[in-house]
Amino acid sequence: NSSKEWSWKELEQQPFNVCDVTSYSLHPEERTFLISTKKDTTEATFSFDTERHSSKLLGNWVLPFDGQGHFDQHLKAFVGLSKEPDTLGQIYCCDVPIYGTCEGQCPVPSMNLCKENLFISGDPRDKHVGATLVYMGGVSKFCLVQCVNKEVRDPGLSLPGSWMYR
Repeated sequence: NSSKEWSWKELEQQPFNVCDVTSYSLHPEERTFLISTKKDTTEATFSFDTERHSSKLLGNWVLPFDGQGHFDQHLKAFVGLSKEPDTLGQIYCCDVPIYGTCEGQCPVPSMNLCKENLFISGDPRDKHVGATLVYMGGVSKFCLVQCVNKEVRDPGLSLPGSWMYR
């Protein structure tokens, strides 16, 4: 499709180490990425403006997602899977950070955790391996893709188990 433009540009050094990135999302204005990092006990969220090719520290807080958060037009907020071990399988909803405060940084946005655990399978022998929340287009339409290790349940077999995506 000739209406799509692709470009490549080498960027200057960013104010964070890419290995420390814990979560990210595309801002609803679609030109800025939000990138959260954590190293030891130091947390920070940055914005990266794709038109100006510049980064800015938004604050010493992180988006609550494991990996990518998605902007939901209906909720006017980001949604994503929780990255905390005690809330694994639950979805966070996070307000869009408010830019341009007089202090120069954004206050911590409001974050709400859904109570339902989406990873509960009913079989305690299933071992969670990984998951991703996929945006399916439209309004509030997502698909959860989860990988579990299904242990072999026949004592006569010596197989290591099988992987299942659901």
